[in-house]
Amino acid sequence: MKHYKKIISGFSILILSLIMTSGIVSASSEVPSITSLTFYGNVDVSGTSNPDNYFIKARIDDWESQPVQIGEFKTSMFHGLFVDAPNEYIGKSIQFILQDQIIADQTEIYMFKNSDGTTDPLWTLPQLRKIDLTFPSTPLPPTPTPTLVPTATPAPIILKPSYFEGRAITNGKAVSDGVEIYAVLDDYVSQSVVVYDGRYFLTIDPILEKYLGKELKFYIADISASQAESYVDDLYRSDYLLVFPTIPDPTPIPTEIPTPTSTPEPLPTETSTPTVTPIPSVAPTRTATATAIPTQTSTSTPTPTPLVDLEATVTAQNLLLEQIALNSQSDGGGFCSANSEGTGSLGIIGLLLTPIILFGIGKLRKIK
Repeated sequence: MKHYKKIISGFSILILSLIMTSGIVSASSEVPSITSLTFYGNVDVSGTSNPDNYFIKARIDDWESQPVQIGEFKTSMFHGLFVDAPNEYIGKSIQFILQDQIIADQTEIYMFKNSDGTTDPLWTLPQLRKIDLTFPSTPLPPTPTPTLVPTATPAPIILKPSYFEGRAITNGKAVSDGVEIYAVLDDYVSQSVVVYDGRYFLTIDPILEKYLGKELKFYIADISASQAESYVDDLYRSDYLLVFPTIPDPTPIPTEIPTPTSTPEPLPTETSTPTVTPIPSVAPTRTATATAIPTQTSTSTPTPTPLVDLEATVTAQNLLLEQIALNSQSDGGGFCSANSEGTGSLGIIGLLLTPIILFGIGKLRKIK
C-alpha cells in the first residue's frame, strides 16, 4: 500500500513539474509562427439590397489577403476570409475592402482575441472570428476589360503618281527656258522640273493616302500660278496651262537645259594615214650609203652578202636609168644632153659605173 502511494505521489510531482515548466516556457517564449485569423459574417451595402457577387478582401498597411465572394455559400454573407500576415503585422488594424473601392465601417486587430473580448499577441492556434460588415456605398461598376481579339489593321493605301504637262506663260509670253517649276501639296513638295521650249512635265508622287483631296498648287520660286485643284492620284493631265504673274528673269542652268553637244572629230592616227614610200633619190651619195659594202666584209658567211649587194646595185641602176629617161624627155634632148657642155651626161655615166666599181673592190678584198 505504501509502495502504491509512492508511485502516485511521484506521478503527481511529474505532472506538476511539466505544468509549471510549460507555463514558464509560454511566458518567456516568442510569438508562435501559427498566427492567422479566418473571418466570416453578414454584409450590408448601402444602396443595394443584395450585395452578392461582390468581393471582399482584408488589408493591413501594404499587405492584402486573397478576396472572397459574397453570397458564395449563403446570401448576403461571406466566408473563409483568411488573414495570415507576417508576424511584423501583429497588433495592427485590419481593414475590409469591397471591390477594391469601398472601406467597411468596421475594423479588427490582428491579434488573438480571448472569450472575454480582450486581445493577446500570443496564440497557439489559428482563430475563427465572426464580424458583420457594413459598407457606406455601392462600388462603381467595373470598367469593361478590352477584348484580346486582335483587330485587323487595314493595309495602308499607297497612292499612284499623277502627271501634269503643258505650257507655262507669264505676262502673255512663254516662261523662259531654264526656269524651275514645282508643286506643293500640303507638306509635300515635288521635284523641280526645268522649262524647256516653254513647256514643262511635272510628276506628283506623295505616296500617302492623307494627301488625297488636298489643294495642289504650282510655283516658280515663291510665286504661285493662278491654277490650283484638289489632288487625285493616278491622273495624267496633258496641255495643262500654268499662268504665272510677273516673274524675275532666271539664270539659265546649263546642266539642266538639254543643249546639243558637239562631238570632237577624232584625231588622225598614224595607221589611218597611208604611208607613201619615197622613190630613191638619184644622188650618188644616197646610193653609196644604201649599199654599205665594206661593213659586210666582217661577217662570218661571205657568200650571201655579195648576192644581196648585187641585187641592190641592179635595183639602183634600174631606178637611175628610169630617172635619166624621164629627165631626158622633160629637157627635150638625148641621152647625153643634160647641158650644153655635156658635163651632166658624164656625171650620170659616172654614177652608173660607181656601184660596179664598188662591187669589184669588195670582191678583191674578199679574195685577199
